[in-house]
Amino acid sequence: MLNKHALAHSENSSDPEKFTRCEAHEVVREVDELVQAALSYQAAILSRFQE
Repeated sequence: MLNKHALAHSENSSDPEKFTRCEAHEVVREVDELVQAALSYQAAILSRFQE
């Protein structure tokens, strides 16, 4: 996620000052994957203590 963000704001981007539509979609997708992984991890931990 951080790599995509850095690339979007690098000189290689067509608009380093802000996200292009494609760059934004890629970063949002990676944020979604990170959140999903974090919630799955949380659920796994909490399930060990629920009866």
